[in-house]
Amino acid sequence: MGVVVNRIGLKWFSFLVVLWFPLSSWAEVEPNNIVTEANSLAIAADSKATNISFGSITGTLSTTDGNDYFAFIGQAGQRVLITTEVVSGNLNTKLSLRDASDVQLNSDVNSGPGNASQIENILLSATGTFYINVSRHAGEGDYNLRLFVISDGQAETDTHPDDSGNSGNNNALSKAELIAPFGTETSGQMVGEPTLGISTAGDSDWYRLYGFAGESISVSVEALDGTGFQPTVSLYQADGTLLTEDSNSGATSSASISAYTLSANEILYLRVSGSGQGFQAAYGLELSSQNRSYQTELRQSSTAAEATPIAVTTDAAIGTFRLGQAT
Repeated sequence: MGVVVNRIGLKWFSFLVVLWFPLSSWAEVEPNNIVTEANSLAIAADSKATNISFGSITGTLSTTDGNDYFAFIGQAGQRVLITTEVVSGNLNTKLSLRDASDVQLNSDVNSGPGNASQIENILLSATGTFYINVSRHAGEGDYNLRLFVISDGQAETDTHPDDSGNSGNNNALSKAELIAPFGTETSGQMVGEPTLGISTAGDSDWYRLYGFAGESISVSVEALDGTGFQPTVSLYQADGTLLTEDSNSGATSSASISAYTLSANEILYLRVSGSGQGFQAAYGLELSSQNRSYQTELRQSSTAAEATPIAVTTDAAIGTFRLGQAT
C-alpha cells in the first residue's frame, strides 16, 4: 500500500518525541468516547518523502468501551489515508472520518489487510478540524491508528478493484494502479505527484505508467522516517520482462531508477517491494519524466474542480480548426 502527506500546523503532544520518533505511537487518553472528548492526533512531516506527514496513536476497545474519537487539523485540497492495525486480541475495528460537525464523510470496516480498517485517498474539501472515530465492530483488543496526510499527491488505492475489475489490492502486475508524471513540458522534466504506499508483510505494490519512445523515466522510493523498510523498485514490461531495478541503494532506506530511456511507446509497470515490511513500512513514490512526447494532465483530475486545461493550436492548413492533445 502507499501514502503521501503534507506539512501542516497541528497540535503536538510533545515536540521532542514527535521529532525524533515520528512513527512511535502515543496512547489514547480516556475518556475519548464522544466527539467533545476527542484526543488530538499529532502529525509530523517526513524528512525525506515529499509532501507526506503522519501521526500514530494506540487505543483499546472492549465490550464496555467500544468507541474512541481523535481530532486533527486538515487543509482543503489535502488527501488522507487512515488505517488501523490490530495489535492484540480478536478485535475487528470500524473507522469513520467525520467533519467538524461530527457528520460522517467516509467509513470502512475491514478493507485493509486482515481485520484492518482503512479509509484511503479521501480529498478534504474544507480547512478545519476533522475527527476520526474508531469503534468496535467485533471482538476486543488493542489497535494502532495511523493517519497519513498528503498535501500534493495521492495514496495508493490498495483495497479496491482495479480498472479491469480485479478484486483486492495492487499486489500483482495485472492489478497495477495507474500513475503518471504531470505537467505541460515536452522537452523539460515533468515530476509526478508523490504516491503514498504501505508495504505490508508479503506484499508487493504494483503501478503502471504510459511511456513514449525517447522518453527518460526516473523513479524514487523513500521509506518514511522510522519505518525500517528497505525498498526495492523494479521496472517491467507488460509481459513481465524485468528492465531494471534498484534495491536500497546506499543503504539509505531508499531506492531509485535514474533516467531509463524508452525505445518504444509502451505500458510499463513498477513494483515496490523490500524487507522490513509491515504496517509501519510506509513509503513515498515519485515518478519523473524527461523528453515526454505529449503534454499530460497537470495533476490528479478526478473532479471538475481539478480539471486540467488542454492547450489548443490553430491548424495551419485548415485555419479555423483547433487541436488539443493530452494524456
